[in-house]
Amino acid sequence: MYRRKTVAKYCDDEKPRSNATRVTLADGRFAFRGALAEATRLAVDRWAEGGALAINATEPAERANSITCVLTPERDPQPLLDYCRFRCGVVLGVGIGPFSGRAFRIAHMGHVNAPMTIGALGAVEMGLMALGIPHGAGGVQRAVEYLGREV
Repeated sequence: MYRRKTVAKYCDDEKPRSNATRVTLADGRFAFRGALAEATRLAVDRWAEGGALAINATEPAERANSITCVLTPERDPQPLLDYCRFRCGVVLGVGIGPFSGRAFRIAHMGHVNAPMTIGALGAVEMGLMALGIPHGAGGVQRAVEYLGREV
């Protein structure tokens, strides 16, 4: 059972939490969510080496620990979104506003844990490969190695 000190500030009870909802506070940040976000960004950075993808927030200090917005500047992201959803059962977020039709989003907050994040990243990497979208190989491996050290 988790003690109150390992539960997010908004929880006012002593109920046990699963590893999916547990967050550990470190230096005023939600460190566990930060680890999932960083693993996602490491994977996307590797895929971006192929030239077809990029992280929207180019400045690391401006990146959110809630979602990673992945730009697809030269192509419509819909085939990749469809592949992930209909072939893998993984629903990714669409680009919003000015990013509509030019990006997709990978969430790493809420009821999400490390294996779920790796599964989502795996679906994206499978889709990149299956659809012939140029990408740097090994994004998922890079995320697994990072999470193996941090989680």
